[in-house]
Amino acid sequence: MIFRCFFHIFSASIEMNQQNDYNITGSNKQRKKERAISLPVPPPSFFSQDIQNIRKSFEDAGHNAPEFVNLLALMFNQDSLLSQQLIIKKLSHSFLQISRQIASKESLNELSDQNLENAFRLSLKSLLYILFLDSESPYASEEAKLQKNTLFAEVGKSLKFFPHANLLKEELKDPFDRFLQSDLRENSSDGIYVIEHLSDVQAALPLLSNSIKILLNFFSQRLKFLVQLYDSNRGNANVQENVFQMEETLKKFIVIQDRLRVCILSGMKESNESEEKRRYVEIAKTLQRVLESDLWKREILCAGGLSLSIILFHLSQISSSSNDNMASEIARLFFDLEEKQRGEKISEWSEELNLKSSFSFFPPLSKLMFYRGLLLSFPLQVMTFPITLKDGKNGTLLFDAIFPIVCQLFTDFTERYTRTLALQSLHDCIRTINEGLESLLESPKEELHNNQLLISLETTIEPLLDQIMEFVWKNSEHKFDSIVDQTKLIFKTSLDVFDSISKVKSEDQKMQQLRNSFIKNLLKKCLALDWHRKSKYHLLLVLFDRIGAHELLEINKDFLFLLLDAMRDPVISSPATQMLETFIQSYKAELLKKNRPEEENYPILFPGLLSTMNNMEAGSSFHRGIGTHALPAIFKALPNILPHLLKYITSNSSQDGNDVNIIRALLSVLKIARKNKMIAADTLQTMIQDPNYSVKRIVSEALASENDDLCIDALELVCVSSKDTEDPSKFECDMILLYLENNLKTSQHGFRQESLSRLKKFYTRLRDSTKRRLKGGSSLSHSQRKKASKLQKELNESGKDTVEKPKEEEIDAFDFMNLNFEMLINGVYPGSPFSRSCFCLQLYKVLCELWGEMVQLNTPKKLNLFSPEYVPILLHCIWDRFDTSRVVAYEILLSFPTPLPGMENQKDFKGLVESATRLIHSPRARETDSGSLLFLLALKKYTEPFGWSYQRIIEGKDAKEEKEVATLGFFKQLLEVLKKHIELANTDMERACKEFPMHGVVVALRYLFGAVSIKNNPQILQSSSLKKSWAGMLDDLLNLLKEINQVALKAVADIAPEGFASSGSYDCSQNPAYMGPTGQLITTASWLCVKEVALLLGTIVRVVPMENFELLSIEQIQRIGSYFITILGQSRHVGAIDKTATGFQVLCEMLMQSKNPVLFQMPATWLQSFLDMIKSTTATTRRSAGLPFSVCAILRAETIHQKFAKVLVPLAMDLLIRLASNRMEDEVTDQNERYQRQVHAINILRHVFLDHDISSDVEQFISPVFELILDGYRSPSWAVRNSCSMIFSIVVDRCIGVKKTREDNHSGERNGVTFKEFFGLYPNLHPFLLKHLESVLLFNSSVKEEDQSVQQLSIFAVLVLFSKLLPSSYENPNDPLNASKFAPIIQSCANKSDFMVRKMSASALVPLVSSIELATFISRLIEDIPKDGVKLSQCNFNKIHGSLCQIKYLISGHLSQGLIVPELQQKIFGEIFSQFEERLWILNPKKNPCRAVSMLLLSIIHTFLNKENSLRQKASKMAKLYLDSNSTSKVQLMDAASNSEATILYLDTVLDENAREEWSSLTISLLSHRDYEVRNLILKRLKTLMKGKKRTIDSELKESIMKMIFEEHHPSCLKKIFRLVRKLRIPLVNLEDSVENNRVELEKLWNRAQSLIDSPAKNDIVSFLGYCFFTWCCVLRKNGGSDSTDFGRRIAGEWIKLIEESSGSDQLLDLRMAACSSISSGLSNDSSSSEASSLEKEIAVRVWITVLVLLEDEEENLREKVSKFVSRKYYQSHNDRRLHLSFRAGKAKQIVMEILFKNHLDSVFQDYLLSDLQMQEQFSAFGAVEDTRKLFEKEEDNNYAEEAVMIQLRTLYLTKLAKTSPSIRSLIESKRSQLESTFNELMKRLRESKEKIMSTLFWSQSVMHAPEFFLPLYRIATLLVLCGEVDGKSSNHLLNGEGLEIHPIIQNLLEGKQSPFFLMNQN
Repeated sequence: MIFRCFFHIFSASIEMNQQNDYNITGSNKQRKKERAISLPVPPPSFFSQDIQNIRKSFEDAGHNAPEFVNLLALMFNQDSLLSQQLIIKKLSHSFLQISRQIASKESLNELSDQNLENAFRLSLKSLLYILFLDSESPYASEEAKLQKNTLFAEVGKSLKFFPHANLLKEELKDPFDRFLQSDLRENSSDGIYVIEHLSDVQAALPLLSNSIKILLNFFSQRLKFLVQLYDSNRGNANVQENVFQMEETLKKFIVIQDRLRVCILSGMKESNESEEKRRYVEIAKTLQRVLESDLWKREILCAGGLSLSIILFHLSQISSSSNDNMASEIARLFFDLEEKQRGEKISEWSEELNLKSSFSFFPPLSKLMFYRGLLLSFPLQVMTFPITLKDGKNGTLLFDAIFPIVCQLFTDFTERYTRTLALQSLHDCIRTINEGLESLLESPKEELHNNQLLISLETTIEPLLDQIMEFVWKNSEHKFDSIVDQTKLIFKTSLDVFDSISKVKSEDQKMQQLRNSFIKNLLKKCLALDWHRKSKYHLLLVLFDRIGAHELLEINKDFLFLLLDAMRDPVISSPATQMLETFIQSYKAELLKKNRPEEENYPILFPGLLSTMNNMEAGSSFHRGIGTHALPAIFKALPNILPHLLKYITSNSSQDGNDVNIIRALLSVLKIARKNKMIAADTLQTMIQDPNYSVKRIVSEALASENDDLCIDALELVCVSSKDTEDPSKFECDMILLYLENNLKTSQHGFRQESLSRLKKFYTRLRDSTKRRLKGGSSLSHSQRKKASKLQKELNESGKDTVEKPKEEEIDAFDFMNLNFEMLINGVYPGSPFSRSCFCLQLYKVLCELWGEMVQLNTPKKLNLFSPEYVPILLHCIWDRFDTSRVVAYEILLSFPTPLPGMENQKDFKGLVESATRLIHSPRARETDSGSLLFLLALKKYTEPFGWSYQRIIEGKDAKEEKEVATLGFFKQLLEVLKKHIELANTDMERACKEFPMHGVVVALRYLFGAVSIKNNPQILQSSSLKKSWAGMLDDLLNLLKEINQVALKAVADIAPEGFASSGSYDCSQNPAYMGPTGQLITTASWLCVKEVALLLGTIVRVVPMENFELLSIEQIQRIGSYFITILGQSRHVGAIDKTATGFQVLCEMLMQSKNPVLFQMPATWLQSFLDMIKSTTATTRRSAGLPFSVCAILRAETIHQKFAKVLVPLAMDLLIRLASNRMEDEVTDQNERYQRQVHAINILRHVFLDHDISSDVEQFISPVFELILDGYRSPSWAVRNSCSMIFSIVVDRCIGVKKTREDNHSGERNGVTFKEFFGLYPNLHPFLLKHLESVLLFNSSVKEEDQSVQQLSIFAVLVLFSKLLPSSYENPNDPLNASKFAPIIQSCANKSDFMVRKMSASALVPLVSSIELATFISRLIEDIPKDGVKLSQCNFNKIHGSLCQIKYLISGHLSQGLIVPELQQKIFGEIFSQFEERLWILNPKKNPCRAVSMLLLSIIHTFLNKENSLRQKASKMAKLYLDSNSTSKVQLMDAASNSEATILYLDTVLDENAREEWSSLTISLLSHRDYEVRNLILKRLKTLMKGKKRTIDSELKESIMKMIFEEHHPSCLKKIFRLVRKLRIPLVNLEDSVENNRVELEKLWNRAQSLIDSPAKNDIVSFLGYCFFTWCCVLRKNGGSDSTDFGRRIAGEWIKLIEESSGSDQLLDLRMAACSSISSGLSNDSSSSEASSLEKEIAVRVWITVLVLLEDEEENLREKVSKFVSRKYYQSHNDRRLHLSFRAGKAKQIVMEILFKNHLDSVFQDYLLSDLQMQEQFSAFGAVEDTRKLFEKEEDNNYAEEAVMIQLRTLYLTKLAKTSPSIRSLIESKRSQLESTFNELMKRLRESKEKIMSTLFWSQSVMHAPEFFLPLYRIATLLVLCGEVDGKSSNHLLNGEGLEIHPIIQNLLEGKQSPFFLMNQN
């Protein structure tokens, strides 16, 4: 029993492993590589010769050696403990097989073969040698400890399964005796593992039984030793090891006690000596000492409580105590329930242990663990034996003693871990109760009447389960999974208790009815929970087992639909999946029982599934719940559903032509089916029979779609296969290329990551397929080989010999991959936008990782993955503007062969380091980062592998020297550079910051230190000379860093470090140059220095070993710490503080990992100094500057590396809380100083709770922090109150704002907890807040009005807290933590004079009133409002307003949470409405001058509206009454707001079709209302009303709207009028009228709009003018298409000019959006059709060119909008009404060009195509090169626009035009000489300006890699290719660069190796 319980307790750990990575600390993979490798156990001296003899003896006998002999030979031939462990695991399996063989042959009892005996004996000797390995050996080092213990476990299994027990006994005796005599010492950790594993070996039990005395003595001494060691080591580096050993010892003690229980008890009863008993008593005393302390780890208290209870049980058994005696003694000692009974033998040891007195000192957690131990160790008969309670009644220990105390402790515990333990104990109680009931099932009926447990449960089962359910509801949505998991177990076991008692009382009909009623009510309550609560599905699953699918549908017929709809939420889909699968399987099984076919499942499933997939919002998530969870569950439950589902989807396609949802559904189904092996690759294209939705069509359209979700779904369908070995098909490769052509240029980071993960799977499949083919495998796919084999077999059976091999389109993987490589490298051309270059580089990196190995193979074709042409292009990418591109480019080059291809000599190495040196001299971070990466590349590719020296190459010498010396020389040379920079900074800071900044060198050093990990470099660590050199270099470096800090702190520690000027550090008054830009330069350079120094120091302490002090001494480590402390204590620059804290944390982490006590104690010393600084500081700094960062860095380091025995966190929190609450008693008497340190402490606490790593460890302090916040709100100091406000929001978010659901996926439940859940977590706050509110409100009533504002802050904070809580459907009146006491207090705030207090009190009241009490509570509030007839002077309007506010919030709060069922809404609202009818005087302006009150009542009435009830007519009358009466009254405060509310109410009451005339007349009258707010509201609602109800606008309403265009003057109304007219397509003229009349009407509208063009309505006017132009075109079409008036040309010219100006990248986004809308409205007709007017055709070209400009816009939403317009035009031109997918901007541009080329090939378009031939401003780049010494480089106006693409587009269509137009062809031919001349002139100027350009740009690679010079040359090269196609001449002669390295793209273009259109369809 105990063994089972032990694993129940310790199998699930509740400690969280927290990790935190920083850029300076490296990745987890790197950390794992740095761990020491555990050496294997070496062979014993006898092993080698014996194993040879045994194997030879088997050979001599002519037999093969058994498997275990071969394994034995391998055992000691391994390179690590882990591999040894695997061999022994196989050995144990071999022994198990032999044991089974022997067991099947009963006659084989002895060893019959001497060879076998020798082999078995050797294996035993070897295993025992490992098991009894000397604990002092080097193989028991700390690094190998965990692996070694696992190795012991495998040895124990091998001994357990050893087939010959006698031989084992014989061989075990001697080593075991030696072990007992010499190795079993209290300070040895191996002994407990040896004993544990031997205790599970049957043959070892006699030896252990005879050694009980020694074992007990060992445990007694060891436990004493560990307790003493813990007391001495507490707070130092060794405490973690002590705690670990204590925990392990207790766990093994429990296991051994269980396994040897029989031996122990029998041996002790037979023995006359009492020594064993004394040992038990000694152990018990030690455990009592442990349990009396609350400093031990929780797992130790848990194991200690169980161990102590086991000992008590054993002692009671030894004393032959009966069950009644044991129950009585336990009740007396630990529950004070029964008097002591005389003559009990158990009393002897209980008195010796003094248990009763000792137990009173146990802290609550120790008591809980001891109670749990009693529950798990003592027999069930003891727990359920009748005892006498204090009231004289009978009861049981289990139900009447342990259970209520555990419940109370659970309520008291608020900290996460202790609450989890309490829940585990509660579950054990419930489980034990259930076991007790199950034991009664076999008992005679007459015995049941006397069973005390059953008697107790019969009368209390319902309240008991109600109490347990309260625990469940409060904790089922807890933010920690460990608590939620325990809650699930409690819920299930509680229902099992009810099931068990109903089985026991099966003849009791009342009990059966009670059980069924309880289950159904519980089910209804679960169903009523929000569908986006994760716990709902776990609870439903438990209940579902008790009802079934059909019965569930009877309760809620929409269950399946609602379930599928909720699964759209990815957070909910995972827990809901099992519910869905279980439901379907149950429904299917119930149908099968009725002999119904499986197809009857489909009708209940298909509609909801399709509806859910259609409603999935685009872009909401790439991993939508339906696809990832629901569909796999459905396919698993219904494996034959796929063809039926596909047919259902295609047959239910939408009729309006918008098939996006259908395509999304088909792709989701297909990809999930393929993942689940339901679709093979060769059948994929034939899965859908409908030709409108063929697989090829929907995939290709989706891959080119702008819809990211569709694109990713289609890509996943192509890339992912259920078999990793499946060969890619030709179709898949074509689709991959199509995807790359359309999606390489994407600005969405998430889309790139999702794409990369899927493409990686495809390229992996292709690589593996290629490798198989290279090895001689079949070229056929696996499925094709199976088919061929099957067909061959059939033909053989029919008499034929051969079968024709299936035909397959061969895939040339090498050509395909080379095409991919070229496409990606071309995508990173100079000037490529980030959206393209980033994706290309990331994908290229993936290909290097996957296909790098293929380059080394002997392949038929060459892979260009590592082509020398690609190296300079990738090197240029290291100079990119964006961090991601630089890092990825570096990583790609790092994967290239060493040295870099094309850069194999020392000259190339020199150029590389010179470029790096030049770059780190830049004042900008971008260049310094690039230079540092180049240094790193030089180190990895040249210095480390070849020993090329940076120092020697700079000096002009041969670079070759020893590798280690060359590596160290890298650092020394950089130190020399750094010294010069520091010297200059000390004399001329301005020049140093501009020309020789210090931070660039420090960045390079940081990168290099990170790459050269000294800690794991054996060459350095094993060489004394190298260590001495490195130590000297480190000392020099630390001195230099100190000087940098001294220089930089002058600016960083200044009063205004983030401004543009210094306050005096650089004497600005004497040198005005330090003001403005120069001051900004100095400040930026200084903070960058501080930042980089901190990160460099953090890197150093991570990579340099600190234990032996040979490289870093203790003094140097202390100096590093002092650097950090100085910066954090003095700096006022937030950036410098943040990065310094990061480095400081790394230092603290390294020190806390150290075993050196001096190093380990340093963080604690620093923490104390910071805390002392808080108490003594008088500086006034914003947000306490670096103090919060400093404290958090130390606490975070302890949290990460001290998983238990934390000392600093509670110490710091205790002191900070005392300081923050101003309770610190010391000598400080000045109140201002106390306020100041109070502010510092609060600011630090705010940072602590903001920190995710620390927050879980400080959760237990939330209650006292809340208390100090509320007390702080009453402080006279504004600074204290302000700090309290900031921390208040953080703490509230931490404990309430936990994301339980994805709020954007549903509009119901907010993120938060209910009142009872909150106070269940923090019960101490309940009495405090209650007392606080009472005292503050009482105090406010007696203070002066001017002092109440400060006090109301405290009230307001509590109200905000309560307003964040959620309402509940039920409140238990007996719950001590219920809300009943708060409700009257909060309600009383309704009469407060402060408007916000009244409003917030209304919101705070919502969680305090349950849904059951809602109607009664609201009714009482209404009764407090005076009825009609009351005198105005007697009305307290503050109170009326407050009451109405509370009513409004209560109703809306409960309705939004779905807590009021629809059946009750009409009844409740009808009653409330009737009460309001008696108080309609509020709506009379003459009786009620307060419009705020009227507005509230109107809003409440609006809440009551329900389309089916009778309140609509009454509400309509009330609203009309108010509007009519208020229209004649004087204007009052909030008049417009109340009129707006009445308008909304009135509009919503007349929406029915039968109220058409009333609606129209109402709208017309309100459009002329005096308040613009009312007019604005009507216009705002009109579009929705017209569109939603599909109303047509009658002439009278149209006239009113059009009239407003001329009469309305308010900007907001004007916006909506113009927008409304355009969007609703209200006719501007009568097309049946004459042209002249229409012209007059349109001219008036046009002139009116133009007169308002500079108003705030400009955006809508721009759009409206497009509609006007469209209307005029319609007039012309109606009258023949010709335009004889000047009006048409005027509006066309003004319109096109306006949209061209509005489309520029320098315009605001809203205006550019308006230009797009205007174009969409103006080109609604086909301008190329024969019916189009001449005016349309003339203007169309300029409009389409403007569309091209918008498609290049940086704003993604605008591009998508324009792309949709272009896509719509494309489908209209193709008469395709089925697919309405919008293309991406890249393809949309090609479509526009195609439209222009086919339909508008006029002079305007030709001039546009010929614009590149004009060659204007080709040389402007030479004057536009930006000086990199400027602090901030100019940002691009448009980071998306890509001139190279537009060049290619124009050239492509110019090529097409040249083929059809001789004049164009002649023009192109005539331009060749001019193009060649311009190209040569550009090259000449580049040669002449090369040095100047390189100096200006800090870049020594080819100047052609600079975008400023690449694009002009590329434009000319592209045009020369065009000339070559026209005249057939070559341009190779232009490639003589004469000292210039020509860019590979330009060279390949001119040589004809590359298409000039390589970017086409790639964006």
